Amino acid sequence: STVPSDPTNPKQYKADGTTESLASGTASTTSVVLKADLASSIAINMIIQVEVENVFISFDGIGIVDGAVGSGGGCNNCTSLANAQVTVSGLTDNIKHWRVRAKNTTTSEVSAWVYYGTSSTNETDFKIDTTAPAIADTSSGTPGTNSASITWNTSGEISTTRIEYDTAGTFTGGYDCAGTSECTALTDTSPMVNNHTPSALSNLNSGTTYHYRVRSKDAAGNETIDPSTGDYTFLTQTETKPAKTTRFHIVGQTSEVTNGSPLSKTFGVFMSENATSTKSAFIEIVGVYKTTSGSPTIAVQVNSETSKVYALPPVSATSYFKILHQVNSVTVETADANTLTVTPNTNTSIFVNSADINVNYSYTP
Repeated sequence: STVPSDPTNPKQYKADGTTESLASGTASTTSVVLKADLASSIAINMIIQVEVENVFISFDGIGIVDGAVGSGGGCNNCTSLANAQVTVSGLTDNIKHWRVRAKNTTTSEVSAWVYYGTSSTNETDFKIDTTAPAIADTSSGTPGTNSASITWNTSGEISTTRIEYDTAGTFTGGYDCAGTSECTALTDTSPMVNNHTPSALSNLNSGTTYHYRVRSKDAAGNETIDPSTGDYTFLTQTETKPAKTTRFHIVGQTSEVTNGSPLSKTFGVFMSENATSTKSAFIEIVGVYKTTSGSPTIAVQVNSETSKVYALPPVSATSYFKILHQVNSVTVETADANTLTVTPNTNTSIFVNSADINVNYSYTP
């Protein structure tokens, strides 16, 4: 028969026609390459023909695109042509579906139409998207002393999240995080989102101006950088009361501590900074213990605070212990103003290798 057979194996590609198959995917250009295998029972001159429509628009035979023999879209005096292809250009942004057939260019006879998916008018075969996400409401909020939260939205289209920031000044053309030292962080989140709220930038210097910009890329690879020129800035807050942790040794008791002879030791806490304010404190006691029977316990008290009893595992021989005891308040800048009392249960005796106090405090520089 001079009528070509129905095409088989229809395939769709991005504009390069070779590497990126559009398996119900998205193209970021206005052109796609469509392919199919052609065959005939006798040698004829034949070409590929395709028709592309927006989804929900029925095929009407108008706007058919013909393949060309010299461009891989057809062959003369042949019975088969694998991967016959045709480039469809000038496509507008929308979701598309398409169909393909073979044509005998000598007799104008054509095969039946073959659909990439089905003949349904609401089936999506691929999407043309040449428009980058629109970034709006970019904000650095209220930066802290060492952190800042950058947010923005691309409400019209989901996209990736990327922040570029540094202290060097306005970004110049060609700026990009990949493979350079020009930016100090790169964040891409998945899945793509409309509202971009990445983790706060951390470990920033206080009282410092940072320059930043944001980037979002859609599924087709279209990217928007905001701002398109220059950058935004934010100023971290100045630290007026820096924090510090210090450790003071209280005592090491070489003699045995028992219920009848508890440990009672005065100690002082001194800071070299001005206008200190204690935020937290705890005492660390390390030693060994032994018990005669029952469950061993050790009571710890600082100043007039309520003592706290710490239970230890029963042992038949000497064993090690470490107690971390939180202190509500301590008196500072006065020698021997505080008292540590350690009292074992009647069935327990201990030796204290060391007792230290750790104090976290803020101060005025």
